[in-house]
Amino acid sequence: MIDTVTILIMSGLLTIVCAVIFVLNSAFGRQDKVALFWSSALVFAIMSSLSFAVYGVNSNQWWANSVGNAAIVAAMGCVWMGVRSFNSRYSRAWIVFGAGGVAFVATFLDSPVENEWAGAPVSWVGVAVFMALAAAECVRGRLKRSINSSILAVVVGAEALFYLGRLVVFLAYGPESPVFADWFGTGPTTGLAILLVVAGTLSISLLRLERANNFAEAGLFTDPGFSREGVLDWAHFTRGGSDRVVRAGMHDMSSGVVMLTIDSLDEINTAFGRDVGDRAINVLADVLRETMPPTSIIGRKSAGTFGVVTTMHEPDESVATIAALHNALVARSFDKRANLRLTVSIGVATASAPDAAWQQLFDDASARRDEAQARGGNLVLDGRA
Repeated sequence: MIDTVTILIMSGLLTIVCAVIFVLNSAFGRQDKVALFWSSALVFAIMSSLSFAVYGVNSNQWWANSVGNAAIVAAMGCVWMGVRSFNSRYSRAWIVFGAGGVAFVATFLDSPVENEWAGAPVSWVGVAVFMALAAAECVRGRLKRSINSSILAVVVGAEALFYLGRLVVFLAYGPESPVFADWFGTGPTTGLAILLVVAGTLSISLLRLERANNFAEAGLFTDPGFSREGVLDWAHFTRGGSDRVVRAGMHDMSSGVVMLTIDSLDEINTAFGRDVGDRAINVLADVLRETMPPTSIIGRKSAGTFGVVTTMHEPDESVATIAALHNALVARSFDKRANLRLTVSIGVATASAPDAAWQQLFDDASARRDEAQARGGNLVLDGRA
């Protein structure tokens, strides 16, 4: 029969292996908060496993029990923060580290030298709550469309239920009861932890791969704020566009928002290959940079969808700008072998200084672009008859 200390050491070693693989993959991949939080979760899990192993060898090392309880709460909290960041929500780090601090203090005040279960109920509450929150987050936002997030939801949900059951049995029957020892003792808990670490690490690794592929599809490189076509990514475009409209109003200038989408890009990819589709996207980006005023802001949302924010003295100036764009697209081939030319659906919204509001301009331009697509594409709609 394997003793408890050996089981704890094996669990720690397995966690270390999973953490090293994931952290190295994160270190040489795209740097973002999701990878940071999930890497931190594995590091805290290692700290927790090793701390409990130290305490199992020598119970006089009371600090190890306190550190272990605090670290396991922080680890589960970091999983939750990573899931929230994946869904582009605020991480709430102060909640996680505050909970870890509470677990540490609760263990310290509960005589950890004589009591191996010191602070355990408090740490189990933290683990159960963070895992339940992570499971709920996995089925909302971007994550609800991924099979890997569903797997992760099952993993963290199972852990939340297990720790909730462990807490109830501990409080109802005590740690010496056969029910607790057989189903929720250190051995069964460590065995379950090993399974969940493997399944959880695999799930979050696949989610990171999905995320990296989505960034590649959107043309995002590691340069903050820019896509591979030399225009802004969408988050920076919308922030900059909003600011540009406000500043234009301060100088009594008109503002305009242009939304563009390449017509039939999916069909181009299917018929001629993704390389040709990528060239079409690059051609549109180049033409926008050449024809739009040098003070305008250009961003790419996804696939063949771009946006432009520009300022002008009079709203009617946008007519000449869009005409120059169309002429440049007609003159430019994105596949010389088939002599293919781009057609785009364009929505334009302009407003004079007193009436300019970013959100209204953006919504109007987007709606007109959508209508242009619905009417067959290769059309400019600017709200005029």
